[in-house]
Amino acid sequence: MSTRVLKIIPADQEYVPSPEQQANAVSVFREMVRYGEIEARVYQDLEFIDAGQYCEAFLCPSCGNRVPFTPFEGTDLAQDWYRDLDQAITARTTPIRQCQTTMPCCGASVALTSLQFDMPAGIARFELCAVDPDIETDVKGGVTTLSAEQLSKLEDALGCKLIQIEARY
Repeated sequence: MSTRVLKIIPADQEYVPSPEQQANAVSVFREMVRYGEIEARVYQDLEFIDAGQYCEAFLCPSCGNRVPFTPFEGTDLAQDWYRDLDQAITARTTPIRQCQTTMPCCGASVALTSLQFDMPAGIARFELCAVDPDIETDVKGGVTTLSAEQLSKLEDALGCKLIQIEARY
């Protein structure tokens, strides 16, 4: 059985809300998420916040091409590139803010922090997440992402623009 995780991160990779803002956001988030484990996480350095099985492609910041890397859609070169990138992030031999990667589409060397994601994912120092969320909504059966109004309430609580990442593991 898979696990769904809703991850909320600041659009500004470096932004970390104050402890008071974090506590307030957890309370606001709990009102929206009827069931599910909720947690606020602060990282010492930038972290790659992935979409799990939903992570399928990057958009190259140099040439603009969409680079799929799944076995169903990506080339062997793109799959090897993503596996090497994932291993480098996991190994933590170089801080994410200093990581460079050579794009498989055009050969350009780009900063990891400049990658754009086809399915929302991101890089951040702060993350608010809900594991297997059941979000309060008018939709029968619930949804796994927040409405624009709900996201706006969280943005007010945290004092920044936010990105939603729906992940599955």
